[in-house]
Amino acid sequence: MVGKLVLSLIIAAFGFGLTLNHAAWASHDGPVFFVDDDNPESDDNDGDYHFHSLAAVFSSGFPTVGENDRIVVDPGSYTGNVVINVKGVVLEAPQGRDLTKFFGSITVTAKDVRLVGFDVDATGQNVGILIQNDNVLVQGNKAHNAGQAGIVVEAGSDGVSLIDNEVFNNGTEGIHVRGDSDGAIVRDNDARSNGAIGIFVSDASDGAQITGNDVSLNQSEGLKVEDADDALVSRNRVFNNALDGIRFESAKSGRIVDNEISSSGGYGIALVGSDNNTVQRNATSSNDGGGVALRGGERSSKSNVVENNTISGNIRAGSEGVLLEGDVSSNLIQGNAITSNSFGVRFKTTSSGEVPGNNSIEQNNILDSPEDGVELAGSAGRNRIFNNTLSGNNKVGIRLNNATGNDSVLNNTVVGNGHQGILVDGSSRNVIASNVVQNNGRHGIALQNGAGNNTVTGNTVHKNLSHGIAVAGGSNGNDVEDNAVTANRQSGISVDGVAQLDVRGNTIRDNVAEGVAIRGANNVDVEHNAIHGNNRGGITVDSSSELDMEQNNIEGNIQFGLSATASVSALKADRNWWGAARGPAGVFEGAGNAVVGVRVEQVFPWLTAPFANLQLGSTSGEIIDDFGQDDPASFLAMDKADVDVNFFNVAPEEDGIIIVSKYQAGQPEALASLPGAFKAVS
Repeated sequence: MVGKLVLSLIIAAFGFGLTLNHAAWASHDGPVFFVDDDNPESDDNDGDYHFHSLAAVFSSGFPTVGENDRIVVDPGSYTGNVVINVKGVVLEAPQGRDLTKFFGSITVTAKDVRLVGFDVDATGQNVGILIQNDNVLVQGNKAHNAGQAGIVVEAGSDGVSLIDNEVFNNGTEGIHVRGDSDGAIVRDNDARSNGAIGIFVSDASDGAQITGNDVSLNQSEGLKVEDADDALVSRNRVFNNALDGIRFESAKSGRIVDNEISSSGGYGIALVGSDNNTVQRNATSSNDGGGVALRGGERSSKSNVVENNTISGNIRAGSEGVLLEGDVSSNLIQGNAITSNSFGVRFKTTSSGEVPGNNSIEQNNILDSPEDGVELAGSAGRNRIFNNTLSGNNKVGIRLNNATGNDSVLNNTVVGNGHQGILVDGSSRNVIASNVVQNNGRHGIALQNGAGNNTVTGNTVHKNLSHGIAVAGGSNGNDVEDNAVTANRQSGISVDGVAQLDVRGNTIRDNVAEGVAIRGANNVDVEHNAIHGNNRGGITVDSSSELDMEQNNIEGNIQFGLSATASVSALKADRNWWGAARGPAGVFEGAGNAVVGVRVEQVFPWLTAPFANLQLGSTSGEIIDDFGQDDPASFLAMDKADVDVNFFNVAPEEDGIIIVSKYQAGQPEALASLPGAFKAVS
């Protein structure tokens, strides 16, 4: 026994040099027990602290393992089910898990135990390593082939650390922390090829830290936190799992930070019925379901922050970079790079009719999606799409579908998308404001299929391959205000088959077709717009009625200022500036942008200068022209009211025009005086 004792002491000295990474464990101050399967079986009963089998250390009557004692196991193969029920015991295999095989299960029922360096083959057992008390360290082990989980922490076992273990080929979970076991540390483990979840924290096991693990090839989620709060999930590599890569369910106040997630069968990251979590700086790619999903569950998912993540290549048909589905509210999706996903960001309604509302999509780059950049397919309203860049998406940059409404699309840059830049398709009461919408493959901004009572204001709509802004298909009650609509390949603003539309305060210039094209519409107001330099003409009207066009600046359009067909009724186009003080060409002696198909009373009176140069108000005065008679003509002119003119000694069959204007700061130098301000014609 002398030679064997020397060898064992050398191994024990090596074992004492291990770094066990937990300051709370008691220091060893008792005898050292040595186990070597090369020892004779008689060593299990001779009381000299040397044993042939590991099970005998805990079952022998003498010597008895005491608190903080150390058990050192030499390389070899050992069998049996071991229960460690003495506080502070250290059970370690200094030569490590590749050389020290254990067939059976190890259960820890005492506090402060350390288990280090074993290959636990749990064939025929439910669990490989089971921890049932506080402050236990399980480090550098293998746990595999269990019928259920490889390593289980349960029964209120707080402060357990699972570090640098390999858990694989188990029937359910690789690692499962459950039973109100708070403060678990799960670090640098390899959890692979298990029958269900790779790493699972559940059942009110709060404050877990799950960091630096490799989690792969598991048949359910890679890493899941359920009914547990304040978890930190960071720096894990999660790939090729059958369902979601990382899933929080009914979990709150957790952090998912700096992970790499790829090739999941579901979503890279999923928050289901979970509140107040942060998803930050993760890279998630090539997942079948999509990149990041926020979904309602037994409760809503609200007040989560998803920011500064790289979400790319989730390209399977219907996959989203970011999904918001169901009872999802008050979430912030901000600062993410969302690239080459089937859809960039998508809002959806559940089969039970729950819809997302009051969420913010802000400052994201949403690029190169085969489908839409952002699609709102379901909304409870008050969602905000703000200050994003959407470019290179194959279909629509931002789409608001039917069954949505009361949302805002603000300050986005929507450039170079294949279809419309912004499409409001049957959605009502939205605000589309202050966006830059240019070089898109169809209309810049389109309202269609009953998209009513929307406000389109303050947008820059430039060089789109169809109309700049199109309002069509029964989209009634909309306001199109204060937009700059320029150089689009068809009309600046196209109106087709709508009612109760206000087109006000827009700059509409240099479009290839008309500035404003109106067809099949009624009750349309076109006011205070600057319409100039459009190639086909300023305004065309066909098959429409009740049109009020006044106080616009209409000048320099290539073919005409206004053209109306015979099918137009109740058209008023007075008080416009046509580019010349004498009015539009085509009536009397006008020299400005021509009017075609309208009568003089429909355009008279006109403005004698651009609208901004005129000061409007009530005016009264006299014109002295006695026509060779002794009595003058007198008039009273009121803004937006008929001109009341009384003539004396003028033949009743004569026609007349009277033009009165008051400039803000004197007559502009560029305008010549208007001779013959009053003229009677036969």
